[in-house]
Amino acid sequence: MKKWISLEIFLFALLYSLPLHSEEQRICDVFQKPKDILQCILLNAPENQRGEIEILKHSAAEKTAAQRPNPEIDARILLGAGGNENDVLSEVNLYHPWELGGKRGGRIEKARGEKEVAVAEKKETLEEVAIQTVTTLHRLRQIRSELTTLDENHSTYQHIVSLFKNRPLLSPEQETSLVVFQLALDESRLKKTALKNEEIHMKADLKKRVGFEIPITTQLLPRPPQPWPTIPIEQKNSVENWSRVKTAEAELKSAQASSRVARSDGWPTLKIGPSVETESPLTGTNAAVGIALATDLPFYQRNKGGKAEAVQGERLASLNLELIKKEGAAEKERLISEYNLNLQALRSARAQHAMEKKHKEIESLFERGLIPSTLMLETHRQIFDFQQELHQAELRGIEALWRIYALEGRLLEENL
Repeated sequence: MKKWISLEIFLFALLYSLPLHSEEQRICDVFQKPKDILQCILLNAPENQRGEIEILKHSAAEKTAAQRPNPEIDARILLGAGGNENDVLSEVNLYHPWELGGKRGGRIEKARGEKEVAVAEKKETLEEVAIQTVTTLHRLRQIRSELTTLDENHSTYQHIVSLFKNRPLLSPEQETSLVVFQLALDESRLKKTALKNEEIHMKADLKKRVGFEIPITTQLLPRPPQPWPTIPIEQKNSVENWSRVKTAEAELKSAQASSRVARSDGWPTLKIGPSVETESPLTGTNAAVGIALATDLPFYQRNKGGKAEAVQGERLASLNLELIKKEGAAEKERLISEYNLNLQALRSARAQHAMEKKHKEIESLFERGLIPSTLMLETHRQIFDFQQELHQAELRGIEALWRIYALEGRLLEENL
């Protein structure tokens, strides 16, 4: 009855998983929002594929650990046993091994612990892939905005250079201004090239992870969080669901299972079974039936070295778990401080809108000869530099936010 119930549960789980798998595959066919790109990358990333195979390998290892040792048979035939060359003595012993000390249970527990380690490590790796993908998509959006600013500056510089060149005669100051704007024009080209190189590099990284070119459109690039979440510093200790903590817990469980295996190895494996002996002298055939018994004799060692090594491994895994929890709490406190600091900077950066409004007005003042060329150039450079600094603060805040999500164990459930 229990077997039928288990079979029904397995079939239900299998049927339930099939539509989900199809849905995941469809996500990679049509991208409608930034979350689709993230899910597709997590599905196709090499790290995910390696992790899946590693889990399957440990699942197979669990089946191997559950295997029972095969029975053994030995036989011998002796000719001339009774002093006559026609006499035949034969003996057959069949042994069934009995593993004492919980050997099989220890092996199974250790294999399960190693599988849990593989599952936790896969999640940890995918979280890092997700953070890199999120920051890449946000940076691609920022690059487009910065390229737009450079294009506007480039057009302005070209327009001013054309004005100077169309004049029949230039004063020394105007000739110097012409050279300065030509240099600024070349500088904007170089900055634009650097941004496009960065964009190409990031798109190549996305292609490497997903396996094909992703058509990046404006709707597929995420916007900054609106509103930005408020994270109080008091939340720094909640790291129990961090994937690294889960990995350390699984490693501790595996180490405890290794201790059990080491203790069981101190017990011998008992081999017992039927024994049949036949003798065929000239007067007739005689047969005897009995029990055969074989086992190791623990005279030299009872695996004390293996037990001591396993105990130290268990102590190390326990210490590692506590240290990772402390490391996670300290890291979360740092990330919250960094996140709040960058969020404060972003909220106080109100000058961007005012500078953008003054942009055209400054160009008009320059063309009327009311402000010098140096002030005109410095204004454009300041606008671009301010935009880059603002984007860097925004990107640091986004990365800190998603790493906090990872420490809380909810990164893969967050929306982009």
